[in-house]
Amino acid sequence: MPRFRTVLFDCDSTLSAIEGIDELAVHCRDDVEQLTDAAMRGRIPLEEVYGRRLRLVQPTRAAVEARLLKLGKIDVSGLTVQLRYLPKNADDQHAEAP
Repeated sequence: MPRFRTVLFDCDSTLSAIEGIDELAVHCRDDVEQLTDAAMRGRIPLEEVYGRRLRLVQPTRAAVEARLLKLGKIDVSGLTVQLRYLPKNADDQHAEAP
């Protein structure tokens, strides 16, 4: 398998059991779900949907922290596999979570 210079992946619902934007979208959940669905079906460019969802939700730091406290421990067991794979196959590693 070839080495990759950079490997990026979205941690929400990939390595954790939740999709953060959905958890924060209590006042506009249907709109956020419609945007996500449209992006997954190719009707909206994926790179565009992130900003559009954030503009709808307008999350505050306090809302994010409160949601994390309510959720408690988040299972990121898939991260172990990724952390073993990446050092051997990528020169640059960077993870982001909203």
